[in-house]
Amino acid sequence: MSAASLHARLDSANPMLENGAYDDVDSICDEVDYAADSDASLTDDERTILQIRTTKVRGDTFSHRGAYERATETLNEALRLAEHAHNAEYRVIVQMAHGNNAYRQRRYADMVGWLMRCVELADEVSNLALMAGVYCNLGVTSWEVSDYTKALSWYEKALPFAEATQHELFLSNIYTNIGNIYHQLEDLDASQLYHERSLTLGQRIESTDSIGTAHLHLAGIQRERGDLPAAFNHYQRALEAYQTVGDTRMVAVAMSSIANIHVDEGRDDEALEMKQRALDLLASTNDEVAEAKILHDMASILIDRNTSSADLETAEVYLRRSIDVNTTLDSKQRLAEDYEWLEKVHTLRNEWQSAYEASRIQRDLVAAVRSESAIANARMLEHRRQIESSERDRQVKLARFQEQERIFHNILPVSIADRLIEGETTIAESYDHVSIFFSDIVGFTTLASQMSATDLVNGLNRIFSEFDRLAVLHGLEKIKTIGDAYMAVCGVPVRHDDHAQRVAHFALDVLAVMNTITIGPQNTPVRIRIGLHTGSVVAGVIGTQKFAYDLWGDTVNVASRMESSGEAGRVHVSEAFASELKSNTEYIIQNAIKESRTQESHEVPLVTRNLSLVTIERGSIDIKGKGPMTTYWLEGALNAVTDTADLRSIC
Repeated sequence: MSAASLHARLDSANPMLENGAYDDVDSICDEVDYAADSDASLTDDERTILQIRTTKVRGDTFSHRGAYERATETLNEALRLAEHAHNAEYRVIVQMAHGNNAYRQRRYADMVGWLMRCVELADEVSNLALMAGVYCNLGVTSWEVSDYTKALSWYEKALPFAEATQHELFLSNIYTNIGNIYHQLEDLDASQLYHERSLTLGQRIESTDSIGTAHLHLAGIQRERGDLPAAFNHYQRALEAYQTVGDTRMVAVAMSSIANIHVDEGRDDEALEMKQRALDLLASTNDEVAEAKILHDMASILIDRNTSSADLETAEVYLRRSIDVNTTLDSKQRLAEDYEWLEKVHTLRNEWQSAYEASRIQRDLVAAVRSESAIANARMLEHRRQIESSERDRQVKLARFQEQERIFHNILPVSIADRLIEGETTIAESYDHVSIFFSDIVGFTTLASQMSATDLVNGLNRIFSEFDRLAVLHGLEKIKTIGDAYMAVCGVPVRHDDHAQRVAHFALDVLAVMNTITIGPQNTPVRIRIGLHTGSVVAGVIGTQKFAYDLWGDTVNVASRMESSGEAGRVHVSEAFASELKSNTEYIIQNAIKESRTQESHEVPLVTRNLSLVTIERGSIDIKGKGPMTTYWLEGALNAVTDTADLRSIC
């Protein structure tokens, strides 16, 4: 089987899972696992993704069965596989499954914790619908603890992702949820706006369910506003939509809602007739909650009308049927409402003892409801506290991570730091063409003995901060400082063809800056020696706690020797560096001449700052560890050269 067919097989397990066919889901997972292991045509990546998915589905199955610990263990294994594969999308999918497992246990703070881990991966995930789902789930969690303002903020964050997917049914459902939240917040205008958006999308994609749901919510808003004709119109359209799809339960709900409009308008007989029709429909659905609600409504209509003893007798029958259902469901709030109306029946018939008994039961139920409500509120507050604590912890961890990342980037080259953050453990690379800069302060030991520690450190900080600024300007990477020595490189870890030119200009700018710097209370001038060399190096990271990015090779040693054998206030370079500078300059010259010939006027200067360099042969000197070497002094040439002959004389 192909990878696509195996994924389709796993997709078929989702409805089975929702319908409780857990053994069938297990069989599908076994089938996919066997096929993935035995099919040699699958790539390693395809096999890994299938393994992640089957493990995740097994975890979902344990969770649906109520085996929450087994679910956690299995989902942890799926997450480990996803992390090992560096697959951000499946990490989010598995973490959402962890969140759903927590939700089923009503551990809302844990659910939020898992979902916030998903949010942290948002930049790495291209599946916009998946991220919209993450934010929607966060909205559901806040809704569960009645934090409607927070729920609204999560759904609003989901909207851009959902809108970008152009999945209109999904978007319609989000609009519905946002509309319901605004209704809870008593902002009827905003609620209506979002339900109308949901209706528009439902009509565009011809989703009858969405159309019916939108009309039902819009009817409730208009009824609350007192616009009964508008409410009736929306209820009627909802009824037509549910009749089209054959949703018996929702047809009954819509009919019962229309009956309420009849009650509001004083047409009790029409209301009772329609409620009875709705009740008859519910007989085939086993929806006892809706059945009890309609029975209660019918009883209240008859009691309020009270035109004959028959009304009260029928009302009592309805109430006692509702009481039986609500007793089975242990719905204390609805039972209290039933007994309140039953007390009215007995009072109207002058049955004082029965009225008193119904009143006593009603008071006991109200007390029980208040007690349960207090417990529920306490739990809700605790859930909110846990969620807020989880969010604060996440923010603190994120801030710490960002600060650590900032420090990491200051210590190491950005590209190297990012590779370590992403999990690389060994970084070692060879570079064939780089240029290295070394500098050293002349007479530093004597200078240090003449000033306080504070003045010395402040002075060095001023000097090296300027070096750092210039290194960024010219594209060099600072490697380290050792005492009063400064080392930088160009061509590592970012490769540059003009590495010699960049380092040369950096060195000359450093000399210029040093002519303006003094340190200590006596404003002591500072002079430095500079050495440059070009060649190949090995670069890498060493250490496990205090990381260091360093360079190794003979090129490093020669650059250091160029500095130590140089003179104060001068840039001492090797023959290899001078040759590299000249070779690259000749390339620039040829291009400059070629470009000049295309210009209409030859008065355009041909030289850029890259060409304003000159090397002067120093001669052969003895270099420690290397023997006699021909070396050069690097100096700046004229700022502008317009003659081709002058161009050829540089370097």
